[in-house]
Amino acid sequence: LTGLKYLPPEVSGASLGEQLWQVQRLLVKMVRDETRPTGLGWTLKQMRRVALNLKERLSADTWRVLQQIDNDFAESVPTTAGQRYVSEMNLLDGAIVTLSAFVGLVMENTTRGPGWHFLEIGRRLERARYMAHLLQSGVAEAPEEIEPYLRILLYIADSSITYRTRYLTALRTDLVLDLLLVDESNPRSIGFQFAALLDHIENLPDHDHKACDTERSIVVKAMQAVRLTPMAELSRRDEAGRLGTLDELLQQLKDDMFDLSDALATH
Repeated sequence: LTGLKYLPPEVSGASLGEQLWQVQRLLVKMVRDETRPTGLGWTLKQMRRVALNLKERLSADTWRVLQQIDNDFAESVPTTAGQRYVSEMNLLDGAIVTLSAFVGLVMENTTRGPGWHFLEIGRRLERARYMAHLLQSGVAEAPEEIEPYLRILLYIADSSITYRTRYLTALRTDLVLDLLLVDESNPRSIGFQFAALLDHIENLPDHDHKACDTERSIVVKAMQAVRLTPMAELSRRDEAGRLGTLDELLQQLKDDMFDLSDALATH
């Protein structure tokens, strides 16, 4: 969803076949392109760079998983557009399993010291930032016929079953936002990420108890913004048909996350 904004403007007026081809072409680029920060290729390149510097600290199993990812993405790509798209989607299916194994090894084997807290801080920042991007693209910038967007969002966030179990109703913007933005018990929500960030910051090495005040204040401010903004206001459209309040909140949360990252780096 976040990548679709990179489609050329003329695509919206093209035929359905042309639109489909453009979307497939964009998805393939997002898998391979190492220069696009929103793509998988760039992320894997950064992961590889960090892993090489930490090779002596990684277990044999963890290193084996990382090598498997490299081997999968090193395979040749078919020349025809249709075959290339199918090949890349199959590659993503395999990557989900391999990366899940990597996350499991990290979760089980990493000593819960300062390094662990920094690792988790980075993970929570990334997850919160991408969820904010998704909510902007899939809700704040979506047309009034929003139900298909909400369905995709719940699928991406692995929260479809939770939604159906909890609300027993048709898809509603305010309920999806409650689950993916506010709910601090949902590990995919932005609220959950901020609660986890505050906990990790509280556990950083702190010889001076005021040393992390800046980081704490940024996270607390973001948490309060999520908790206190009325859901009815976030899901209300303005005269132009936009969810302006939601868009402004998500942009502010993204700014807060960059501020937190900068504060931690400076500290």
